[in-house]
Amino acid sequence: MEAQKKSIILLKNKQQVLPLSKGEKVFVPERTYPAQTGWYLSDIPSETKSPMNLDKIAKNFQKVERPEDSTATIVRIKSPERAFVRYNGYDPNIVSKDETGYLPISLQYRKYTASNARKCSLAGDRRPEHILNRTYRAKTIETINESDLDLVIETRKQIGAKPLIVSINTSNPFVIREIEPYADAILLDFGVDDTAILSILSGEFNPSGLLPFQMPQDMEQVERQSEDTAFDMRPYQDEIGNSYDFGFGMNFAGEIRDQRNRKFIKDR
Repeated sequence: MEAQKKSIILLKNKQQVLPLSKGEKVFVPERTYPAQTGWYLSDIPSETKSPMNLDKIAKNFQKVERPEDSTATIVRIKSPERAFVRYNGYDPNIVSKDETGYLPISLQYRKYTASNARKCSLAGDRRPEHILNRTYRAKTIETINESDLDLVIETRKQIGAKPLIVSINTSNPFVIREIEPYADAILLDFGVDDTAILSILSGEFNPSGLLPFQMPQDMEQVERQSEDTAFDMRPYQDEIGNSYDFGFGMNFAGEIRDQRNRKFIKDR
């Protein structure tokens, strides 16, 4: 549990909305879990339910059922999930004489068209029956959880100017510019127990995690970066002016500056 708490990254804390006060009236909207295909090709149906353990929330805050009754809102979502998780950028079901089957991998919630991808891929397969050029240029892909972005936007409309905290279960870097303008505070985690998240939201634990990667400005930056070169991508900068670069993270006092920054982060 200690390791889980230390791994959580506080990216944004506008006007120090975190930590929340003990007994705060908190609204947690239900999340729609998208239908998808499991690793063993089993169909996982869509469902809508609370994304957090309500009993654990009740130990820290007063859980309310309506946004108008709240003093703060916590939205719990996931980073963009791929539409073809099993194939990771390749779908054999669409292969034909004119279609190679290679698809973009999107790091954003909205539909993505790879207009800036390479015309010719770096890798290929030289066997006669296979494809030398695996480019996915000009192809379009959708994520399966675009509804997560919709949830954030709709919740902002519902609560008006009240604090909105967005907690994101993160699998990889993603285009956070779609989310950030709507959030007063943003937490990233990598699959932790709700207890760890609530310990930060309540102020029991001062966040200490740092980004282990760069968060891209947009998908154009993702496509134009050199795969074998570190730190060659322009990271996203939020409304406060913080750059979501490798090694960035905040605690309740502000940006973290400690021995890890000095040891691992080069001057850029």
